[in-house]
Amino acid sequence: MNKLAYDFVQPKNVKGKIFLTCFPGRKGTEITFKESIFLEDLNNFNNNFSTLSISGLNTEYSKNLSPTSVISNFSGDNYSIQIKFNKVMDYEDTESKIKIVDNSSNNSIGFMPLWNQTTLHLVIDTDNGTVFDDNASPLTSGTTYKVTLSGSAKDSDGNTLGSDVVKYITP
Repeated sequence: MNKLAYDFVQPKNVKGKIFLTCFPGRKGTEITFKESIFLEDLNNFNNNFSTLSISGLNTEYSKNLSPTSVISNFSGDNYSIQIKFNKVMDYEDTESKIKIVDNSSNNSIGFMPLWNQTTLHLVIDTDNGTVFDDNASPLTSGTTYKVTLSGSAKDSDGNTLGSDVVKYITP
């Protein structure tokens, strides 16, 4: 690692600022006292730390890598369910592969999908779009719901999950 070598001459005061002339091996350059402290700190940092190589890690993006997902629902949240993916999904295809059912009655529960990059938020619509108003119909507390994401859901590269992802939630 190259070390910075600076030779400083007598500081001079110019309109209230302290300047030093430094010689980093070639020609003289005037820098402020604060800049000299910065250079000294940078030099100390360079001398005390080394760069780690990540060449041995598998850091390449692979279009052939299968997507994965995790379904979650926060305690007390009767209005939404989240599905997090490790890759960008084919939004329309993925949305069509999700089912939410009331586990006791087997009735389907509607939702409105909202994507934020690789996270899908399912905003619950228990009336399945039959009532057109601004009031949300939440999931019933104490009732168990089965959320299923089909294993045929595709990512943006066309890869499928491979197997169904199922989560039982009881808000």
